[in-house]
Amino acid sequence: MKREVQKFPVSWLLFSSDFNRHNTIIYIKNHTTYNLGNTTIERTGMGGHPIELGTIKAMSSDVNEEMYPSPIMEKSDLILNYVLNGENHSSVIHGNIFLTDIRPIVIDIIEENGELIFSATRIKHEDIIN
Repeated sequence: MKREVQKFPVSWLLFSSDFNRHNTIIYIKNHTTYNLGNTTIERTGMGGHPIELGTIKAMSSDVNEEMYPSPIMEKSDLILNYVLNGENHSSVIHGNIFLTDIRPIVIDIIEENGELIFSATRIKHEDIIN
């Protein structure tokens, strides 16, 4: 006789002392000669709010931030807002992600023909290289 297991979504806050292990860690690697000022990162959907990152310096890879996961299975966009040369910019850097997936995200910023290109990749913790 086959037993059916019922699954329930559970908020990560219930795990208290283990909570930080369950945040999504975001690493930002800026491979350009531009400083990006007043930078924030946010997700769309329920519970999304901007997280202030400050200035992302040129040629840096030391910016990391923790974003709380969402216990709700909904797709979100990850948006990076920044100021460059006095102008506000906003870029969707990862579309249609599930924030119940807690693998770290590495955001690479490169420059091609005077334009900034953003790419985001989900990785295993041990794959992070500066």
